[in-house]
Amino acid sequence: MPGSKKNFVLLLIFFNAYLYGCSMLNDQQKMTLKPLAQLRADEVGLQTPFVDDWREIPGSGGLWFVYSAHFSVTPDGEECVFLVTGIAFALEVKTVFCYLWTSTDSYFTVVGEMKVLQSKRKKFTTAPVWCPIEQLENTTFYRVTLSSHEQTTLNFTDALSINGYRREILIKDTHENKHNDARLQQDENTPENIPYNMTQYRMGTFKAGYEKFHDHNNTDNLAVCVRAMGGGYNNAARLIEFVELQKILGVTFFFFYNYSIGMDMDKVLQFYVNKGDAKVLPWSLPDNLNAGIHSYGQIASQADCHLRASRFSLVAMLDLDEAFIPKKETNLIEMVKNMDYYSSYLFSNVFFYDVWEDDSTFVSPNLTSRISQTYSSGRDEFGSGFNSDMTDMSTSRFSARNCSSDLKNIQEEMKTSFPRLKICSQQLDALLMTQRKTTRVATPTRYYARSKYIMRPQHVALPTVHYVYQFQNDVPLTQKVYLVPENIAVSHHYRDGNEHVRKLETKTDRTAHRFGKELRSAVAKIFLQLCDSEIHC
Repeated sequence: MPGSKKNFVLLLIFFNAYLYGCSMLNDQQKMTLKPLAQLRADEVGLQTPFVDDWREIPGSGGLWFVYSAHFSVTPDGEECVFLVTGIAFALEVKTVFCYLWTSTDSYFTVVGEMKVLQSKRKKFTTAPVWCPIEQLENTTFYRVTLSSHEQTTLNFTDALSINGYRREILIKDTHENKHNDARLQQDENTPENIPYNMTQYRMGTFKAGYEKFHDHNNTDNLAVCVRAMGGGYNNAARLIEFVELQKILGVTFFFFYNYSIGMDMDKVLQFYVNKGDAKVLPWSLPDNLNAGIHSYGQIASQADCHLRASRFSLVAMLDLDEAFIPKKETNLIEMVKNMDYYSSYLFSNVFFYDVWEDDSTFVSPNLTSRISQTYSSGRDEFGSGFNSDMTDMSTSRFSARNCSSDLKNIQEEMKTSFPRLKICSQQLDALLMTQRKTTRVATPTRYYARSKYIMRPQHVALPTVHYVYQFQNDVPLTQKVYLVPENIAVSHHYRDGNEHVRKLETKTDRTAHRFGKELRSAVAKIFLQLCDSEIHC
């Protein structure tokens, strides 16, 4: 009996200690006691934030890969999870099974739809997948797994987080409402510090976050999607010129995909990321997928970017050597407003080959120029003067060290009042492709061949390189594509050439010079901040 009393006392002590320990749980531990519907994805699954990148779909034998998953809508307008995948033509998938995880050990199964795109005689191609979720109206889920056959055993760690942006169609075909548009917004209850690919969106609240523009003329959001970059590309000067010109033309944000770029390019991209101007996503293509898919899987990167950029009213699909140059308007937003309302705007392409001579009238605004700017006036201005110390006028790289002795403390000076700063403007101009090259092919390529475009992402189901592959089914035929006339704008394409292109009929086009002064000023400031012994421009 005494032994029983002793055991009872010990049990009572342990029980009280347990209660005391529970009361000392910190806030993070207490969060795990919340109802499942209130938990974030990283609270019910992996603690490390999920980063989208290529991974093999289990059981595919290295023939099917997936990059990312997004909440979206099908071409018919029904809610779905959209997945960016790459698949081998040799793999015959009769049925796509989508497993939607509600917790780490439970999921719903739905049958998805896959569209296998044609490729340029390659082994792999882009194959987007739509997993319908309309019937799961009151269900919360966080991740998704794909399979070509019905699974009996699944691993939660193989599942992809679902990116939390939504979009919808809002087409008005009456004249009074033709400028109405829809822009997708992040859920108002979502903390800003949670990565958006980990954001939880509950069924039934998707459409509540949309902000509908009552007047399209007030739209000022334009993003650029740059296809996957590879091959160790390392032309930092070209990247800076591209970004600064696009910003002058009204672009507010950039999406880049990095397969393999050089160190200088990477540092410049991180500079723009830190400024809040860009997002760089990893694009780690497995060897067999990269070897068997066209141009680093550029269509897959554009399909992914389309969903990420759906919160913008307009999205442009461009490469680093391209730019839409308006003939009259000061920026692309203004140009789109002045055209009729369409779901996409297709620009004809003209080549400016680098083997053609530089513009004979392109004279540098003096070898030593100055940027005068104060925070009070906000003025930019190039001055006069000449620096006889400049020795290499044809160099393809810019180095602040070669310009003037007072540039060693340039970053500190620029933090104060922008005193008179000397830069090697002629060396700078030698790098500005859009200003040097004004000889172009006389006749633009036909639409849909080498075209590039600006689209309204909420109206698009699937983009491709040169045009929208598929619109939402609700988009009227007469509002799908506007062929932008050459007298409004063309897509300038600056690229390498060979001796054969010298035989082409050409003409002079100095439209890009309209933005030359502002471009020189913007690029010079970035060069003075970045281009030194660490970054070669």
